[in-house]
Amino acid sequence: MRWAWTDQSDNHYAYPLFGWPWWAGYPIALIVQAIFIVAMLAIDPYFPLGQFPIFYILESMTIAYLFGPGPTAVIIITGWVSFEYLFGHPMAAILIPRDPEGWAGLTAYLLGTTIGSVAALVARASRFRIEKLADVLQRYRLLAENALDIVLLLDINGRIFEANHAAELAYGYSRSQLRSMNVTDLRVGTDQPSVPTLMREAESGGVMFETVHRRRDGSTFPVEISSRGAVFGDEHILLSIVRDISERKRTEELLTHAKDAAQEAADHETAARATLKAIMDTVPVGLVTVDPETWSINYYNRKAEEIAGGPLTGTASTPEADTYQMLKPDGSLFPPDELPLLGSLLRGERISNVELIIRRRNGSEVNALVNTAPVFDTHGKVVSAVAALDDITELVQLRKTIQNQLDLVQRALVPPTPSIGPGYEVAAVYIPAFIGQQIGGDFYDLFTTETGQAGILIGDVSGKGLEAASLAANTRSTIHAFAYETSSSGEALIRANSVIYPQQITFEKFVTVFLAIMDLPTGDICYSIGGHPPAAICSASGGVSFLTEGDLPIGLWDRQEFRQTGAHLDPGDRLLFYTDGILEAHHNGALFGTEGIERILCKCASKNSNDLITELVNAAKEWGGGRLHDDVALLVVHRLE
Repeated sequence: MRWAWTDQSDNHYAYPLFGWPWWAGYPIALIVQAIFIVAMLAIDPYFPLGQFPIFYILESMTIAYLFGPGPTAVIIITGWVSFEYLFGHPMAAILIPRDPEGWAGLTAYLLGTTIGSVAALVARASRFRIEKLADVLQRYRLLAENALDIVLLLDINGRIFEANHAAELAYGYSRSQLRSMNVTDLRVGTDQPSVPTLMREAESGGVMFETVHRRRDGSTFPVEISSRGAVFGDEHILLSIVRDISERKRTEELLTHAKDAAQEAADHETAARATLKAIMDTVPVGLVTVDPETWSINYYNRKAEEIAGGPLTGTASTPEADTYQMLKPDGSLFPPDELPLLGSLLRGERISNVELIIRRRNGSEVNALVNTAPVFDTHGKVVSAVAALDDITELVQLRKTIQNQLDLVQRALVPPTPSIGPGYEVAAVYIPAFIGQQIGGDFYDLFTTETGQAGILIGDVSGKGLEAASLAANTRSTIHAFAYETSSSGEALIRANSVIYPQQITFEKFVTVFLAIMDLPTGDICYSIGGHPPAAICSASGGVSFLTEGDLPIGLWDRQEFRQTGAHLDPGDRLLFYTDGILEAHHNGALFGTEGIERILCKCASKNSNDLITELVNAAKEWGGGRLHDDVALLVVHRLE
């Protein structure tokens, strides 16, 4: 049974069962209460409310977790009135008991049921956030499970720790069996590159090569492997997409045989060309040949015409105007002297696995993988060149879809910066260290508390990848909820830690946070630090001070205290929050550090907040040799004059 959340008009989440409407919780709550009353009467006709509040607390927590605040309120009120009327004095249902024992019973009942219900509602909201993250992860799994190509995840030693359904079908092993194997168990031959070598090459831009793999029954098949390095948690992994190219190899063999037959039957050229054309028109790969003298395209098969979106005319270096264009993967035009078919024709080279985009006459585009080879006569002279085109549009789209989903998760951690109120200017930026490579754990948030104060939060999860992003999203929303409710930075972090710590899958992860609660009219600030770099206050006169009093990161210990310290922002002052990507920019072993931040703040005291952020990022990049070595999040709050 899958539990679904439904947002109701009271801005709370209901928890309908089996598709029931949200109001079903009210009659169910009353039925439960009636059953509870009968059960208590059966136990003891004089069962007192105040002496045994634990039963009522558990009942209210259960209803709160299942049906939300409305039915819970019904349970609490009817429980008080009914039980006091049945088990106490009749007037107790109308008048507040006057004796101390009556006051104690009433207080225990109201406090216990209220606090227990609130805790159940918070637990239920946390489960909703976790289910949303689980839905995101499920989408990634659906992408991999529905891919027609084999997907393998390898560690640096070549151990397979994840495989998709296509891998089970291709190799004949179950998924659990594949997870107990090394990639070398699937390879044929020993002259293949090692996994660490592939990982180094893949991290610098990806690697693609062909090899042969072995099935469980001992049979072998040729494969084309596209690999890219990634980081999962703290571990470097290799994502490999494996394609069975048996059909392509058979096609290449057919093409080779056809060329041999054409050379052996030189005196029967017409018949040989007809045979070659018949063969090439039936293969599932696009084939193109060119004349060595004029460079003009003198033959293409049906598949090549389909891929190009029409007849292929022109030369090996320049297609005829208004037909089609060949572009690099980044969308720029392929320089004519770099086209693979021309390279085979002029230099007699075999050129393999060149990825390009063919823009058709109607404007549509196809991603293609091109392999070219020269054709020699019996004297070793190049008499033609042939190109094999394979449509890989679906594979490219799958890569883009996965990357877009990862980017979507990252953007959810750093939403657009809202205004915190009149009289204040806010500027923020998030810069990933390795664009498109991995999900970071930096996040920030600005919000208004229940009392109208401004909440400012910034944090950083140790490590990267989906696990770090999930922990960052959970931490951000949990702290936001408690800070909104309590308006106390220390109390919010204590309560957030008590929720986050039990949810840790592995205790190698932790979260550093800086939470500030600001009273906007006065500029007074209360803040608490959980292992995060100190925020900086840059006064209007140019002086800089750091807010340094803090405690350990969130998620390390079950019970943990967080001190709350005060600060103040005068008109014209700025408050700067940042993650350790700025501090840890290094040059010859020296860190940029708080000294670098202080230097830039003093230098740029008269600039606006956006320019200040730009100057700080540029200075850290310059210090780090032109790039940042970790993700960076920056947030500036400026109290205007």
